[in-house]
Amino acid sequence: EQEQVFELARGANLILVDWISAGRIARGERWAFRRYRSRNEIRRDGRVLFLDSVLLENDGALNNRFRTGRFNCLGMVLILGPKLQTFAEQILQRFGSMPVEPAADLPSTASPIKEGVLLRFAGLSVEAVGRAVHQNLAFLPSLLADDPWGRKW
Repeated sequence: EQEQVFELARGANLILVDWISAGRIARGERWAFRRYRSRNEIRRDGRVLFLDSVLLENDGALNNRFRTGRFNCLGMVLILGPKLQTFAEQILQRFGSMPVEPAADLPSTASPIKEGVLLRFAGLSVEAVGRAVHQNLAFLPSLLADDPWGRKW
């Protein structure tokens, strides 16, 4: 279980990446847990701007097609704040022009939220979701004047 609460100052910006993987699939540990709970809450001036909760309970096969199915990684990216508004709008426009692909290997959505955009991904692999996160945050190096992925390893 994890719970994260972010209290943003007036004018502050936030990019939040949160994801879960199915585990060590090669060792037979795919979705091998009883319960997973994650909650992210973002506040500004004492008011809730965003609240996201995920609850997965293994009271049946998580790999059932009506649950996680063939997907091994679920990801979320939240882009929020005044300095990120232009990037959020560009992402919404790009996603709005993308065709819906039945049985896609990486179904993705972009939803407008107050002050930003919420992205969600379901991927066959952690690597696929990681690439999607990286592609959608491609604006970060120029914004930060540094590459946040440059020191990954």
